[in-house]
Amino acid sequence: MEILKTKLMIAIIISLVFVGCGKDDDFKPTTNNAPFTFLKVGHEWKYGIYNNDTDSLIKDTIKPKIISQNDGYFKVTTDDDLYDDDFQYWFTNNEGWFSGWFSNDNTTSDLVMPLNCYVGLKYDSPNFYNCFAEIVSVSATVSVPAGTFNNCIKIKENPTPDIISYAYFHKDVGIIMSSANFTTLKLISKNF
Repeated sequence: MEILKTKLMIAIIISLVFVGCGKDDDFKPTTNNAPFTFLKVGHEWKYGIYNNDTDSLIKDTIKPKIISQNDGYFKVTTDDDLYDDDFQYWFTNNEGWFSGWFSNDNTTSDLVMPLNCYVGLKYDSPNFYNCFAEIVSVSATVSVPAGTFNNCIKIKENPTPDIISYAYFHKDVGIIMSSANFTTLKLISKNF
């Protein structure tokens, strides 16, 4: 039963990190404008999933890599065993950074990170577990195996009433860390 819970939490964290949430229509002044400079062909990240109680590495093979670009869409492979036949398209517009999953039986596209972030911005996603998210900081500092990152955007996510997770993004790197009840996804390395 514990193995099943761990696998479920890993799947939820990976989905939260790479699918994200949609944007609220309320307008507020910009306090962190993320240009998403990390979206370039050849960029690759390596993430590990860590046990929250022991901080020990559970899995380290999540490796998203941008393999091509066409008309503003970036094709991304994940090189992990949870999504063998899937790939993503990432793209940006005046709202932010979007991620779309394309697989044999499912296609979704959701806002991962708003372009203009400010503390208190709330957004949701009807396509992904009715996820609700809120920006709680635009200046967080996060230390992971890849290093220490300042001025990160911290997001509180609530995919289910029983789960609250936090994700950290950096405008020049992308996803730094995402945690849930039992596990945390951390950036181990990047090639740029």
